[in-house]
Amino acid sequence: MRLNMLSKSVLFCCVSPALAFAPRALPVLARSLVTKTRSMLLRATEEKKETGHMATGNAPQMTPEEEKMVAAFREHQSKAARLSMAEEVRTLIEQSIGFGVLSTNSDQYGGYPTGSVVGFQLQEGNGLPYFVFSTMSAHTKDVLKDGKVSLTVMAKDFQGAAEGRVVLIGDCKKVFDKDEIAKLREKYLARHKDAYWIDFGDFSYFAMTSLQTVRYVGGFAMAGSVTPEQYEAAAPDPIAAFASPVIKHMNDGTWGPFRARGGAPPLTPSPPHPLSRIRQTTPTRRWPW
Repeated sequence: MRLNMLSKSVLFCCVSPALAFAPRALPVLARSLVTKTRSMLLRATEEKKETGHMATGNAPQMTPEEEKMVAAFREHQSKAARLSMAEEVRTLIEQSIGFGVLSTNSDQYGGYPTGSVVGFQLQEGNGLPYFVFSTMSAHTKDVLKDGKVSLTVMAKDFQGAAEGRVVLIGDCKKVFDKDEIAKLREKYLARHKDAYWIDFGDFSYFAMTSLQTVRYVGGFAMAGSVTPEQYEAAAPDPIAAFASPVIKHMNDGTWGPFRARGGAPPLTPSPPHPLSRIRQTTPTRRWPW
């Protein structure tokens, strides 16, 4: 329908001045214009599909020398050591603010998915999240009826699509063991110091007991999946906790004069982590900056 409407509008603009001169030629001309317009639109649509994330505008052209430098850089980076995707995921979650969006199949709305912002902490060993829910919350009723959930966690300094985010997909169940609850309580309060309400009588503990898969987006053109086995075997990067003060020092000191001279972007602690036990990643732009 949209294609036909666009074809008619193009036809009207192109043909209306000729009506007084060649009325008998109008049907032939009309068919020709409609055919050509449809062909152009379909070709443009196909070309758009093929580009994917590629820029569709007039991108800056590199010189042969620049192309050689970029090729050499890409070859070096393909062999450079880096954190595994599972380590990236564990690090992002560990360094997050401890809140995420829990998606459940709504009991109230006929199974349609709904989202709730909830606090979480990570279990010892497997690193799966656990929660403290009120019996009055809609998501509590949803989980009790259907334990299939997902938890979306964003990077600590998330500002847009260039920052990392993780989706944990699995099964969530209520925790009944009193000794286990005592351990979970202590650890939860270590992360959420003002969560005094967890001792209220209508609050209960829930934990993700099994993981189906992990979806990870570390930024543009950095997406993939992590298996449950990879997730549980990985550990957060130990340097990540110190990344922010180190990066601030570099932006203010060593990296600062270089940025002032060339206008290069500042370092940020967002994934892909610029500072880890393995490497330091420095953002750059095409010269001249």
